[in-house]
Amino acid sequence: FLSLSLGDYRTRSLGARAAIASAQPVGTTALAAGQVRINGVDVPESRADGLSSLDPAASAAAKAAAINDVEGRTGVHAEAMAAQVTGQAPIQSVLLDGVANSLTINGIKIPAVSVQAGDDTRSLATVINQMTNATGVRASIDASGVLTLTGVDGRNVQIDGVGQAAQRLGLSTTPGDLSLTLTGRVELTSSQPFTVEDPAGLIGLGAQQQVATDAASALENADLTTADGA
Repeated sequence: FLSLSLGDYRTRSLGARAAIASAQPVGTTALAAGQVRINGVDVPESRADGLSSLDPAASAAAKAAAINDVEGRTGVHAEAMAAQVTGQAPIQSVLLDGVANSLTINGIKIPAVSVQAGDDTRSLATVINQMTNATGVRASIDASGVLTLTGVDGRNVQIDGVGQAAQRLGLSTTPGDLSLTLTGRVELTSSQPFTVEDPAGLIGLGAQQQVATDAASALENADLTTADGA
């Protein structure tokens, strides 16, 4: 007599997933083995991501890779989410001359550019985005003239402003030099409920989390009337 266990194939269970995204950016310290545990399994140390110019083993990309090293034992997959900073005020006109007033992103100095209020001519966004392949960072300007800088992946983002640059670009409320290190976040997903322990907050989650499956993601709730829903 052969007995088979096929699991739960009801539509309310098929496709359901458990997920949690870090509420805070990951910490700026690399993971040591065992500092994060998932389903009772120690996550190994994080290693340099090959992307970040600063603290490459502490990035969201590096920590997601460490978590995925034990995915076969935990059943939990990690995705790195990009680092991002949005200005605190609209852009003011400024000449970024590369000397007295300069902006450096991930160790790459942005070429000299004359910036109008709100970056009306998009000269700032254009020159930053022309450097994306080198910096790993994209720029966007909203309708209010506020600058947002976003990583293209889970690498760390280092922003350095000299002189009036940071204040005039809305990245600081006070004049003077600025040095800002940004980290991304991580999202953990699984087809089954799971637990994650991050007591030091190194992946932005904190104390033990019990993550349940979300019934709303199950097959019985899928919209099969459109290609996107399917």
